Amino acid sequence: MGPVFTRKACTCGWTGFYTNTEASFNAVVVEDLLHLAMDAYGVGRETLADEELVEAFLDSCPDNIGMTKITAPQVYNYQGKKPEDWGVSGFVLIAESHISVHTFPERGYLNVDIFSCKDFDTDAVERDVLKAFNAEHVKVWLMERGTDYDSPRALYGAMVTDRVGLMAPKRDDQ
Repeated sequence: MGPVFTRKACTCGWTGFYTNTEASFNAVVVEDLLHLAMDAYGVGRETLADEELVEAFLDSCPDNIGMTKITAPQVYNYQGKKPEDWGVSGFVLIAESHISVHTFPERGYLNVDIFSCKDFDTDAVERDVLKAFNAEHVKVWLMERGTDYDSPRALYGAMVTDRVGLMAPKRDDQ
């Protein structure tokens, strides 16, 4: 008898297919990973330079979209080699993955990324970014991410290859 596929969800809301096979392991076909990428334009220089604003946005965003914050936001002022590359960058780790913000004050725009194993209200994020940063407009990309495997055997092979690479002993002579 072949593998039996069952759809299940983990505690964070991630959903995938689990299967039992002859090797008696649980294999997963990864799906339902959502990545929101947003660029906001027409934002004032002072707003984009405001580290406290970026931190406040990152602090409130997880709660606003039903996520679980597991770290305090980390926010840094970056000074690039080119004057127009400076800005404020920050991120917050959430149980479901992460949220990041990168601002470019000299260019008048910012990037927001949310990667999650749980669905969330992308329209609410758009409204929050427009309001918090007083942006004129945004461009939004939604990507469903994940990896599909043709069979549990293919998944198992990929998993073993990945794990062996992580566990390979480091050689002192290299």
